[in-house]
Amino acid sequence: MSILASNTKARPPWYAMPWADTSLRGFLVLGGGPLSEEDALAIFRDILSAIEFAHQEGILHRDLKPENVLRFEGRWCVSDFGLSRLLDSDSTTLTFTNAALGTVAYSAPEQFSDAHSADARSDVYALGKILYEMLTGKMPFPSLDLSQLPSRYRHIVSRCIADEPGDRYQTVVDLLRQIETLVESPSDLEPPLQRAQMLLDKAARKFAALAEIDRILTEYATDEVLYTKLVPYLPRPVLESYYKRHRQSLFSVLRQFDLYISGGLPWSYTDTVADFMRHVFDICEEEEIRRLVLKRVLLMGSDHHRFHVRDVFISLVMRRSDESHVMMVSELLATYPVATAFVAEFLRGQSIPEVIRRALD
Repeated sequence: MSILASNTKARPPWYAMPWADTSLRGFLVLGGGPLSEEDALAIFRDILSAIEFAHQEGILHRDLKPENVLRFEGRWCVSDFGLSRLLDSDSTTLTFTNAALGTVAYSAPEQFSDAHSADARSDVYALGKILYEMLTGKMPFPSLDLSQLPSRYRHIVSRCIADEPGDRYQTVVDLLRQIETLVESPSDLEPPLQRAQMLLDKAARKFAALAEIDRILTEYATDEVLYTKLVPYLPRPVLESYYKRHRQSLFSVLRQFDLYISGGLPWSYTDTVADFMRHVFDICEEEEIRRLVLKRVLLMGSDHHRFHVRDVFISLVMRRSDESHVMMVSELLATYPVATAFVAEFLRGQSIPEVIRRALD
């Protein structure tokens, strides 16, 4: 809070400050309930910035509460450092005999027993209580109920108001960093799979959503859960857009996915993968990718003795009749004779080129 003028030599000393529009207490009373998250966080960040500056200057506040947060033309400021002390001062126990209820409600436990032991973490405690009241509309005294908070704030508030100072955020900077993550980078708090799944509905028609899915899959290529639970569920329109706009990235994703599904799989999942691979085969024109698809479907059907997967493989064999495709299929069948035995009888019943028929023997 700015000071307009002062005279510390006068008796009594005096200072003048701007006229405040309201206090945070008045703002809360006027609203009659919890603030919106947007309003609460905007106010809280102003408070954090002020206390961070005070701590950098070696000053503890020790009496943070809504009454001491004032608004000046839309800007929130911290006032009333009357109970503050220098971090290296020798002040002793602070008594609350004549203190207002607000002071008691927001003060850390150590301030009642040994005020000299209070440090930056005592102000962190009060900040947690203030955030709680803004988000719940309830006075944090004589106790508070964390279940009343929106779930994503419970960890932050619980850390702030821990009884033991060592269990709290150790500095206001640490607390501010958590708030910034919550506000500006909420996606960092979500698993990559959840983030990608939320983008699926938009990806086929919104290029930015598709680009974000591609970024997630590229950045988290070592996340097997992400790949096995997302990739085979990419809808065909998304695949088509992916192939058109991020072709080489898609190929890298498909190669990585192929590695993750090379072992044992649940039967129903093999059907899902086979159907997905059929879409990939139809969409991608590159021989390398089509061979990858044919190989995986052939081996997967044989390894799991899954008839649906076998039928998908046969349909892929019969999808094309150009020479390059015929050579690819025949070489694949000759390379994996055990897997070929699983599909041979059914392929013989099709009208297939002689080179493929010979590969079945």
